[in-house]
Amino acid sequence: MAVYKSFIKRAVINSLSQFILRDIYLLKEDVSERAITHKLAEYLQYEFGSFYSVDCEYNRNFLLQGRSKKIHVLDEEISEIVNNKSPIEIIRDLAYRELSVYPDIIVHKRGESVNLLVVEVKKSNNQIGNRLDSLKLKAYTDPSEANNLNYQYGLYINLDMNLFKNHVLTWYKDGEIDINF
Repeated sequence: MAVYKSFIKRAVINSLSQFILRDIYLLKEDVSERAITHKLAEYLQYEFGSFYSVDCEYNRNFLLQGRSKKIHVLDEEISEIVNNKSPIEIIRDLAYRELSVYPDIIVHKRGESVNLLVVEVKKSNNQIGNRLDSLKLKAYTDPSEANNLNYQYGLYINLDMNLFKNHVLTWYKDGEIDINF
């Protein structure tokens, strides 16, 4: 089933709007990102209905018989952000490091290799890790042989913790930021 970008964008905007309308308290009280992503995932589940499952911090990879999700990130990019001690793997003459991951929110079909949307969320008052989230979203949506999760779309949500209304959404497709989303 082809899912159109316009449907996904509308589902995300509707979910974020419902979250702000009903759960602004969570932002005003500066609760954890896990609590926020859980509530946002509930609204996403409503939008995607029975067609897809929406899960938080889901760390299994169907293609690897249920083993943990892992991504490969270029060594030169990841070494600037975190101290990763995993061995270097050469894929198509490029040096990669492997990371175990558990995305904030995913929209997928459980038990199948159908990964529609992966979401990473950060509060604007906590920018630690936002560069890492960007690298992860590029890897999640990377169609190359270096990564096998093959999410159709990725989304980085930066929640405005000052005015609670100027949230920034950055979309990813094919391992890159998609400015036309």
